[in-house]
Amino acid sequence: MTENKCVPVVASQMIRITRPLKRYQKFEVSTHLCYWDEKWFYFDHAITSNGKLIAAVQVRGLFKKPDRNVSTHEILRSMGLDSTSPPISKRISSWVEAEDLLVLEKKPTPLHSLP
Repeated sequence: MTENKCVPVVASQMIRITRPLKRYQKFEVSTHLCYWDEKWFYFDHAITSNGKLIAAVQVRGLFKKPDRNVSTHEILRSMGLDSTSPPISKRISSWVEAEDLLVLEKKPTPLHSLP
């Protein structure tokens, strides 16, 4: 997308590491675009080594031009792809809801005031 002066921006991510990698251990990353709305793309990444899951990653991101965000539909159309999203999964909708609650929180609770 650089010819259109678009840059990808990660807004949030959630990572679950299931086992460590050793130094120089080979691994593979597979990516799945699982959902999008007008603004955001939602990706799953699976990091595996020797057929075992090392980490599962969820990412919410968008593309930006210098003066604006670029809609998901515009990005998909520019690649000649259908811009109809698959239905949102329970896992993604729960994550989005949790992310939205973080944004609504005015001020984080200081650790010393927790029960």
